[in-house]
This record gives sequence, C-alpha cells and structure tokens, in this order.
Amino acid sequence: MNLQNFTHVMSFSKTVMLLALVASFASEAVAGWKLDLSRRQDQIRKREMQMRVPASTEAVDSGIIDSIFEYAEPMQEIVVINSQAGFIPNTLNLQKGKAYKIHVVNVNEELKNVSFVLDTFSQHHATYYGEVKSFHLNPKKEGVYSFVCPETSAQGKLVVFSPGSSAKPVDMRFPASE
Repeated sequence: MNLQNFTHVMSFSKTVMLLALVASFASEAVAGWKLDLSRRQDQIRKREMQMRVPASTEAVDSGIIDSIFEYAEPMQEIVVINSQAGFIPNTLNLQKGKAYKIHVVNVNEELKNVSFVLDTFSQHHATYYGEVKSFHLNPKKEGVYSFVCPETSAQGKLVVFSPGSSAKPVDMRFPASE
C-alpha cells in the first residue's frame, strides 16, 4: 500500500466517522423536538362549545325555514307508454296546482326513435326504444291539452281540473262508493 492510497483510506474513514457523529447528534436533537398542540386544541374546544346551543333553548323561526324550503305533498308519478297502438293511457287527469313526474316509455318496436310533444307545457322529448324519459309537470291552469307523437300520429289528452270544481275529469275512474 503506497502513501497516497493510505491517505485516501484515512480521509474516507475520517469522513465516515464524522457522518456517524453528526447522525447521532441529529437523532438526539430530533427526538427532543415535540409539537405542542394542546393550546390549539383548547381553542378549538372553546369555539365548539360557544357554537353549541342546548336543544331546549334553541329558537327556530319557522318563517325563515318556510321561505327557504317549500313544503309540498309528495310528487305523484305517472307512466305513459308509447306503443304501436298509440299512447297508453291516452288520457291523463291531473289536478291543478299539484306536482307530477311523468315517465314516457317507448315500446314501439317498429319505430325505435320517436318523440313525445306536449306543446302547451313546453315539453318536447325524444324517446328511444326501451328507455324512460322523465320530466316534471305542475299544471297551473284548468283545461284540456293534447300531447302527440308526430312520427306515429298518436295523440292523447291531458285534462287539468280544479280540486273544488263540481265537474268530473274526463274518463276518470272513481271508487265504487261514489
């Protein structure tokens, strides 16, 4: 081993020892570092306690809630089938002011892409074979309106009646007791 190689080995060993010494001091220093979040947690708990109000003293202004949410009856759902023979049912009786969800289903095997048009309520929908097309209706005015399928010339009626009127809706089923 010559002198130059010996110097490199000694230099390398000094570097390794120096790194080991630094690492041992660093691990002791890091072990001493602790995060104290107790004051922060106390502040969070105090804020949460200030925000809580006991249920017995909580006052609710129903006017505000009523203005945000509209309380309504459950929505009635109606299914209209567009078949080769036309619409089933071909007459829909809807009550004025009530909310409805209409589901139109195309089961016409000959024409698999047809339309459902209810012009008065601005409802124009493409109906594809086997798929359901849904939309909402909330009729505001009494009357008899028509819906059509332009491709098959199928037609139907939508009768909107008032709940207090003495006139009975067209083709409406009534219980046997009436």
